[in-house]
Amino acid sequence: MSKKVIFEFIWWLIFLPATLFVSRLVYEQTYLTWLQGDQMIGFTLVHNHTSFFLITFIAFCIAFLMAVYALIKFIINYNMKKNISRYFIIKNTLLLFLLILMIIPYEWWKAITVFIFGTSEHR
Repeated sequence: MSKKVIFEFIWWLIFLPATLFVSRLVYEQTYLTWLQGDQMIGFTLVHNHTSFFLITFIAFCIAFLMAVYALIKFIINYNMKKNISRYFIIKNTLLLFLLILMIIPYEWWKAITVFIFGTSEHR
C-alpha cells in the first residue's frame, strides 16, 4: 500500500470518531437542553460511556492537530505556488467545520435552539 492510502485511512479513522464526539456534545447542547432544560454538557458521556468518551475525545484531539498540520501544509503549498487538490480542501474544510462547532459557546447553542424549535416548558 502506498503512503497516501495509509494516510487517508488514518485520516478517516480519526475524523469519524471525532465527528461522533462533536455530534454528541452538540446534541446535548441543543436538543437535550431544549427538551429537559440546562445540561451538564458531557457528564453522561463521561460517566456512563467512558470508553466511547475516551476514544472519541482522543480522536478529536488528534483531529485538532491534523487541522493545524493541514493549515501549515496549505500555507506552504500556497506560498510555493504548488497545486492544492480539491479533495484536500474539502476534507480539511470538513475538519475545520468540526472544530468550529466545538468553539460555539453553550449560550449560543441555547439561543439557536430556541430560535429554531421555539420555547419549551423549561424556558
